[in-house]
Amino acid sequence: MTRSGDGDLVGPNKAVVFRHGSTLAEFATVNANTTSSADDWDFPTALVEAQADKLG
Repeated sequence: MTRSGDGDLVGPNKAVVFRHGSTLAEFATVNANTTSSADDWDFPTALVEAQADKLG
C-alpha cells in the first residue's frame, strides 16, 4: 500500500457492483497484506451474498 499525492491509499483492490431492481450496490476490498498487484486473494463473496439476500 502506498499513499497517492492526495493522501488516498493506493494498492491492489477488487470490486463488485450489482443491481437489484432500482438499487445499485458496490463493494470494494483492498488487501493490505499483498506486496504487489501480481499477488491474488479471494474476494469476500459471503459479504456480497449476505447483502444481496437482504435486498430480496
